[in-house]
Amino acid sequence: MLIKVLSFASLIVSFIGLVMAFLDVPRMNRRRKLALSITIVFAMVLFSYLYLQETRRVYGQFEWQWVGEGWIGTVSIKKNDQGKDVAELSMKQLVNVNGKYTTKPVLVSTDEGRIEGDSDGFRLESRVRKNMYENGEEKVMLQTLKADLVRVEAYAGTVRYESSDGKMQDGDIVLVRYKSGVSLY
Repeated sequence: MLIKVLSFASLIVSFIGLVMAFLDVPRMNRRRKLALSITIVFAMVLFSYLYLQETRRVYGQFEWQWVGEGWIGTVSIKKNDQGKDVAELSMKQLVNVNGKYTTKPVLVSTDEGRIEGDSDGFRLESRVRKNMYENGEEKVMLQTLKADLVRVEAYAGTVRYESSDGKMQDGDIVLVRYKSGVSLY
């Protein structure tokens, strides 16, 4: 919030200064015009800096998948009431219970996760409740999740599967130029 207020204030000062400079107020002596020009330049630099800092932040809702385990969830990155960047995690697992598929929670944030960094790369750290389902039993444990993320090239879209009998099924596809640390191929 403070960044937005300062950005807006510096933009107003710049605008007023530019208007005064273009009107060339006749009663202004050279020293006052110089001081006004310096103020305009400072305000514009401050606005640019604050704007760039704000746009380099990572905000929004991201999908997180671990296909091998049938996990899918979201990571929501936002500002909290104190203006800090925080993350909330929620992950579910597709589980076969007696031949019927259902989703069950796997990872859920127990606090506001911390975010450090910007859109080039950041660290996410959060306390999570992890639910594991084995042999029909649920095991619950508390863990600290620490993730280091970097920007990568990715493409997303839709895909259509057409079988030999003419049936079609639509889905999503995401291609990421990133080699996983966990490799099966």
